[in-house]
Amino acid sequence: MIYRDFKGQKLSQLGFGCMRFASDPETGEIDQAKVNAMFDLAIREGVNYFDTAYPYLGGKSEIAMAEGLSRYPRESYYLADKFPGHSLTGPIDNIALFNVSLRKCRTDYFDFYKA
Repeated sequence: MIYRDFKGQKLSQLGFGCMRFASDPETGEIDQAKVNAMFDLAIREGVNYFDTAYPYLGGKSEIAMAEGLSRYPRESYYLADKFPGHSLTGPIDNIALFNVSLRKCRTDYFDFYKA
């Protein structure tokens, strides 16, 4: 794996985007076993940067990603998430949405957050 230094952090040049996961075509349920296998392969090959967003897969991406990464120490990877402001209407509670993403991702912090 090729890594790049970014502000003192050693990030894999290849990141793992979590916008699409294998799912049942009838129910839309994510195949967690396949997601876990994908993460295992990525991590085994040196990927340490994972990217998701609040609206991906109808809000299920963060949950599936969290399950897949829960088997690895949090300090062994970098996690990026994105604010869904462009897809929401009406009043937005930024802090509440941020905290929902933290809970869904089962983490206390994001390494990168795009507002």
